[in-house]
Amino acid sequence: MNSHRTERIVVLTIMAVGAVIWAGLFYLGWERVPEMMQSLETLEQDVSLEASSASMNADLPMMVDDETRLDTTAATGEEFHYYYTLVNRGAGSMDAAKFVATMRPHLHQVVCTNPEMRKFLGPDISAVYIYRINDGSVLATLRVRPSDCE
Repeated sequence: MNSHRTERIVVLTIMAVGAVIWAGLFYLGWERVPEMMQSLETLEQDVSLEASSASMNADLPMMVDDETRLDTTAATGEEFHYYYTLVNRGAGSMDAAKFVATMRPHLHQVVCTNPEMRKFLGPDISAVYIYRINDGSVLATLRVRPSDCE
C-alpha cells in the first residue's frame, strides 16, 4: 500500500514538472528546451531514487546475515546511501583498514555484476556504503562509482 502511494506521488510529481516545463516553453522560447529537458531528467532521477529509498526503508531495519543489519537507506542527489551496523562488533574489535581492504573488492563485484544493484548506479550516481559498529560510530565508508564498473 505504501509503495503504491509512493509510486503515485512520483508519477504526479513528474507530470506536474512536465506541465511546468511545457508551459515555460511558451514564455522562454524553444532554445531552452535542451536545458529544461536535462533538468527534468535530473528531477526524475532524484524522485526515482528517493522513491526507491522510501520503499526499501519500509522494510528496514533488516538483518542481512548473522553480523550485519541494514538500518536505512537515503538518496542524496548523486549518491544512494546504505547504512549498515555490524551488530556483534564493538569499539576496538575491528581494524578499519583491513575491513575496507576486504570489503571494497567484494562490493565492487556485487554492485557491478548484479542487475538489481547496478540499477542504482547511473551515469552520475554512486552507491555509498556506511558501516557502523554496535555503538553507532562509523567504522568505514565505501563508495562504488559508475566508473568502477567499466
